[in-house]
Amino acid sequence: MSIDISDPLWTPNDAGNVAPVPDGMPTGTESNKLYDIIRAERGAMKRLYDNDHATTTATLLPTNPLVYVLNYEIPPTINDGVSFKFWAASPNSAGAFRIIINGEYYDLKSYAVDATNGNLSVGEIGTIVPAIIVYKNNRFVLENSQVINVDLLSGTINDARLPATQTGKSFTSTVRVTASTPLILNDNGTTLSFARNQENSIDIAAFQTSDPTVKNRIDLNRTGGVVTVGGSRVLTLADTGAGNGLNADLLDDRHGSFYLARENHTGTQPVSTITGLDTALNVKVSKTGDTMSGGLGIVYNAGTSAGPMLSLRNADNGQAMISFGATNRTTNLATIGQRTNGDTFIAAGGTNWEYNPNGTLWLPSGGRIAGDGNTYWPYFNDWLSNVLARSNRIRYGGIGWADVRSTGGIFDTNLAPNVLCGVTTNNGPGDNRSLVALFYRTIQQTDIWGNWYTVG
Repeated sequence: MSIDISDPLWTPNDAGNVAPVPDGMPTGTESNKLYDIIRAERGAMKRLYDNDHATTTATLLPTNPLVYVLNYEIPPTINDGVSFKFWAASPNSAGAFRIIINGEYYDLKSYAVDATNGNLSVGEIGTIVPAIIVYKNNRFVLENSQVINVDLLSGTINDARLPATQTGKSFTSTVRVTASTPLILNDNGTTLSFARNQENSIDIAAFQTSDPTVKNRIDLNRTGGVVTVGGSRVLTLADTGAGNGLNADLLDDRHGSFYLARENHTGTQPVSTITGLDTALNVKVSKTGDTMSGGLGIVYNAGTSAGPMLSLRNADNGQAMISFGATNRTTNLATIGQRTNGDTFIAAGGTNWEYNPNGTLWLPSGGRIAGDGNTYWPYFNDWLSNVLARSNRIRYGGIGWADVRSTGGIFDTNLAPNVLCGVTTNNGPGDNRSLVALFYRTIQQTDIWGNWYTVG
């Protein structure tokens, strides 16, 4: 009988080849016996067949998605030139791939010219077409990448591989269009085309794709210096001067000096467009807020005007003030300003003196000076006029008396600072009355607190 190498009767295992002998064996050979050499030849041919045909499937290693696993019934002998053809259960991702063949690790590289260090790009091994790998120089190389769009040796992209539509491409060198069809740029229904319609002219045409007849053509003539738009010639500097119909000295019947005067400008000209002026203004103080780096002097002939030469206004609901700081001080500043209630204040480091519109000056610790000169003393919790008024009140105290009678000698008494008010005598007859006692009263005065005390 005759069997093909793909028949299951053929096995890569030499000892397993015990099928009946094929045609051509010597006469008398027993059909159930084969020579060892025949079994070995059958095994070798079967192994070669399995290697070169997609008879098995490679899977990704579960613990490493950058490794394919491929197993054969008999571990193959690996040397330069050996190739394997197999199916892949999953396409590859990008990276440095390896392949395990019957437990042995090998590097797996790409033939692609643009491959980074020979690493595989995404999808070079697919699931629709079998992968073919060839061994050389201690690694396997993928022979039939599924994403190659370039010549494997030169890197040139084949014309058939170029996509009809490209997005986001940049050209860093000259792009030449040699076909008769012009270069066309199309966006939102309007087409801009460039064409060289004669030896020394270039046409630029813009028209709507819905009606190619509606267009405006710009013709550039390289030798004659003539530009036409829609068939009409464009005026250039060559058309100026006497006799050419274009007087460049006038614009809208006015000389250039008219437009140099800023009072004739119809719009606000940006300062940045005036050479030198923007630089000069940059060193000026901004009207809307700035910091001066030099002193400010105001010299102004105000005459008899009652208006202020310098005024500050707070347009919001808050006080207005000016602060001063010596020696570049940023704290404990001196400040002068006006409160929202109309008081004018002077402050130094948080200590305030305030002037009320009624003429009263408030001192930092609660003291006050009235417009009439009277002062309020927090120490006495009262005005000075009241304090002085409390200290000048005088009155008589209670009545006292001194008995001038004496049984043991001379009577002597000092009634100062009391005031003698009267005397008492006995009731002797006629002019023989005797002095019995003196009556007196104390003198009392108030102190600055209003307390009464006896004088003397």
